[in-house]
Amino acid sequence: MLKFLPGYRKLMRDGAQAQAVVIKSVAVPGSHGVWGCDLRLRVHFDDGTTTELDRSAQIYDLGGRVVVEGDVLPVRFDAADRSKIELDVAAARAAAHKQRDEAAAAAIARTEARLARRP
Repeated sequence: MLKFLPGYRKLMRDGAQAQAVVIKSVAVPGSHGVWGCDLRLRVHFDDGTTTELDRSAQIYDLGGRVVVEGDVLPVRFDAADRSKIELDVAAARAAAHKQRDEAAAAAIARTEARLARRP
């Protein structure tokens, strides 16, 4: 389960945004399939510096999907203390839902175009 730092809500509200690359993802099994992921993230800051951190997240926190190496996740951090970094769960969910909606719309369009060409 995602464990929140003290001040998590303030960080989500006021923290600076950054992107993190998933450099390791291990699925955590649950009673009905995959429950979550243990992640190692490399956070990329606007000034070109990076840092790594480990986080665990439920599939729900990630928008209902298992993330894999190479995926990008949004994070928020305290600009005055970059050791305070957390996954931006709301943004991760929104991005996953947007990606799923776009993929569904593209699949529907391809299928309808194929059916329109049938004699």
